[in-house]
Amino acid sequence: MTKQNSNKSYSLSRLNATTHGILSKHTVLPWESSNEYNKLYNSLVTEHHPVGTTELHLVEELAGIIWRKKRLRIAEKASFITNLYNVVIQKNRIQP
Repeated sequence: MTKQNSNKSYSLSRLNATTHGILSKHTVLPWESSNEYNKLYNSLVTEHHPVGTTELHLVEELAGIIWRKKRLRIAEKASFITNLYNVVIQKNRIQP
């Protein structure tokens, strides 16, 4: 593989995790609401009253887990709807 092809491949694949969102190093993706995430985070801080760096880190991790779980549920729902739609379309095409 040439250096140019290698750079091109990297350019195309470097955002895969961000595109899919599951393994992204960014908690809030560009098309998501940072205000919503901040509300979630602040409500967890209010609820758990973290004291010290470790507890604050644990609250941050909890916020990230809840946020990604929400994203995963949205993606799962979208996939379900797409597959259901495809089944209905295919069923209608088979019938005379």
